[in-house]
Parts: sequence; C-alpha cells; structure tokens
Amino acid sequence: MKKKLLTFGLVALMSFTLVACGDKKETTTTTTTATQAPKATEAPKATEEAKTDSSDDAASSDDNSSSGQVTSMKDLEGILTSGYAGAPTDDEDSAILLAMNDDATFSVLVVVDAKSNENASFVGESTNNGDGTMTINDESSQTAITFGVEDNGDGTYTLDYGDLGKAVVAECEVSEVLEMMDTVDQNTSSVN
Repeated sequence: MKKKLLTFGLVALMSFTLVACGDKKETTTTTTTATQAPKATEAPKATEEAKTDSSDDAASSDDNSSSGQVTSMKDLEGILTSGYAGAPTDDEDSAILLAMNDDATFSVLVVVDAKSNENASFVGESTNNGDGTMTINDESSQTAITFGVEDNGDGTYTLDYGDLGKAVVAECEVSEVLEMMDTVDQNTSSVN
C-alpha cells in the first residue's frame, strides 16, 4: 500500500512537472513511423566511448564502471543536456521520462507503469534512424527500443511505440527529469 501511495505521489509530481515544463528551446524531430523494439546485436558504441572518457573514475568505482557503463545519476548529469516528461495517451497515471545529450547519440528512456508499480529503462547509445524513428540500445541488457517521434507543433512531442502505444512528452529541465528518474528508481521495481 505504501508503494502504491508513493507511485501515486510520483505520478502527481510528474503531472505537475509536465505542466511546468514548456517549450524552452527548439529541437529537430521528424514524422512518426511506428516500430517494434528490435534486439541489439552488438555492444553499443557508447560503452567504448564512456570507457575512454572516465578512466580516472573507473579506478575508484565498482567493476561495472570499469567496463564503461553509466552506473549513477552523477554519471548521467555530466552527459545529458535535454529532458522530456509526459504520460502515455491511454494511461495518464503512468509516466514517460526521456533525456539525451546534445547530439542525441546517448539517451535514457524510463517508462513507469503506475498500475503494476514497475518501470522499464533503456540507457545507452541512441540513433536517429532518419525515418522519424529513434533507437536506444540499453548498455546493461543489450536490448533496444525503437520508437517514432513527432513534433506536435505546440512544444510537445508524441512518442509512438507501435502496438505498445503512444505517449506525449514536453521539454523539461534535465535536473527535473533526473530527479524524477531517481524517484522512480527508488520507489518502483525494474522489469529489465
């Protein structure tokens, strides 16, 4: 019961934050093409890049860090520059959080299901596929998710997950999105 109340509080916080989020800067997106998430077939390039960029940190942290994987919110703070928060169009009690670096080559996507009190996250190399879709390769599970991105023209974007549904997100401060991600991590169960 306590976790359900925390989840409800988290969703309320995200709803409030979504209202506070607005059109702060222009981003480039293209039209929506719905796709299913394919399996990743090779290790993401971001893993190799992170290894060379964090050689000093790797020596002082756990074994996961020495492999080049992003392992903490502090790691993400230094990488991510734009954030988005919103809700699925068919389930306003749940939440979608998305953050990425300047050139959208590294992203974090967190999907929160309020009913089950679970989340799924994808952290790693991301690619603009050039056809209105974006793919994020998760570093830890070696899986990927591909989704369509459509600019709604009002400061919001529709993320289209094909048969899995759609979500509408608005731009937020990265710090707000990271704070929400941390809250999700502490108060829900991860399915991946």
